[in-house]
Amino acid sequence: MGGIWSSFVGLLEWLLVQSAIITGSATLGIVLFTIAARLVILPLTLTSLRSNRRMQELQPQIKELQRKHGKEPQKLQEETLRLYREYKINRPVVVCHCYCSCRSSLASIRRCIT
Repeated sequence: MGGIWSSFVGLLEWLLVQSAIITGSATLGIVLFTIAARLVILPLTLTSLRSNRRMQELQPQIKELQRKHGKEPQKLQEETLRLYREYKINRPVVVCHCYCSCRSSLASIRRCIT
């Protein structure tokens, strides 16, 4: 996994350097790179935002499930997953988006600093 991640970070670093060379300015290159990166992850961001909004709307129903099945964790999990499926909430997308955004941002910053 380290090799794959290092390759990905290397690609991001190369793209960042190329955008700085093309624009002739490191600042403008970073801005251009950031806009391009945001456009690439826009579909994932929109899906994540929709799922988060639906999850907020479901909070009263989830609290009711917790009250009803509080002593049965297995049943609570089954009912919660059923509710997510019913309302088309894609929880892994939300988690993946947050993880990838944070991870790639930190990796780019770390490469620029060193």
